Amino acid sequence: AVVSTQSTGVRKTFKDIVPKHIMCLMVNKMKVFIESELMPCLYGAGNPAELMEESEDEVRRREELIGMYEACKDALKTISEVSAKTSSTPIPAPLPSNHTAPSPNMNASRMPKSDSMNSMSSMSSSQRSRPLALLVRTRGLVALPSET
Repeated sequence: AVVSTQSTGVRKTFKDIVPKHIMCLMVNKMKVFIESELMPCLYGAGNPAELMEESEDEVRRREELIGMYEACKDALKTISEVSAKTSSTPIPAPLPSNHTAPSPNMNASRMPKSDSMNSMSSMSSSQRSRPLALLVRTRGLVALPSET
């Protein structure tokens, strides 16, 4: 039992250390290769100033990226200005699922009888209990309910 526990620990240690050691060896050998062979070959092949010169494609690409950066910066500035000038009201909480609509004649006893009330009584119950249009909130403005 002790031997199997020890061998399990050794196996885990090897699985952890071996890939790290391989990467360390690869990086060190690459560093030696770059310093001893690649750099002298590059510097011996031509003018170092010519090697460091940007190509036309890279200049064009860099200018495009700078333009995109400036456009994004302007867009963020505009968005922050609009956000600072815009006020909004929170959306009301949804009604519970067991909520029932008020009856159409709920306040009828408090309202004076008139011709408009008489015409309302001639409407069907589905017309009287028709839900109001959804309130639309945009840039701090609230649209009024529709009359239809």
